Amino acid sequence: MRLIIEARLVDGDTVEEGDRVLAVVERPDRSLAELGLTLAEGRSLLAKVQTELISK
Repeated sequence: MRLIIEARLVDGDTVEEGDRVLAVVERPDRSLAELGLTLAEGRSLLAKVQTELISK
């Protein structure tokens, strides 16, 4: 199972930028119980989101 997390900046009805893939999380066992993020994955995702927002 693959979880793809994307970001899109929207101002009113207009989209500022296209979709940006921030993270792709692979779960080879396809278990929904293990679908959440680990602490390391969450921290990495937060850092990417912060970087994207600051760069705009």
